Amino acid sequence: MKLSAAQIEQFHSQGFILAEGFVDAAQRICRTTDLDLYKVELWAKYAGAVDYQQQHHYDFGNHSLVVPQRAGDFIQMTCFILLSDVTEADGPTRIVPKPRSRAIPFIARVQVAGAFAQEEVALTGPAGSLIVYQTDVLHRASDFTQADRARFMMQSTFSPEDYSGRAKWPGPIRH
Repeated sequence: MKLSAAQIEQFHSQGFILAEGFVDAAQRICRTTDLDLYKVELWAKYAGAVDYQQQHHYDFGNHSLVVPQRAGDFIQMTCFILLSDVTEADGPTRIVPKPRSRAIPFIARVQVAGAFAQEEVALTGPAGSLIVYQTDVLHRASDFTQADRARFMMQSTFSPEDYSGRAKWPGPIRH
């Protein structure tokens, strides 16, 4: 996914900001320049709307039909761009660093509640922060700890372009 200056300018002219460092990170982590940006979501979470608390889990049922690889050619990368400041009070995503979870098998995908509470790290930061991790990172959502709070973010996920774990449209749409 090498973007030309004209392609980047086209993004900018339509009001989008595309940081070349963002694409570079995806290329380095996925170990290829041929990338597929296969998932982009805007999230808004509000204190008291629902209970966001989750058990630690791996994302693959919603990213792939098969268990992800920990090594090899088909590494996937998830990015969070924080669109608002996220503090401990704002229900941040919590991850378990790989050195502490590497031996945990992908099956069962969801872990025993509280099993990694002492090892987890909250993904907090000011608006504009970019948080990057591979999809084989054990993580969970946490709930807000204060009323009248909200957080907003954009999530995007990359994989190598020829990764066949996701369903795609059969080809380009012709007019």
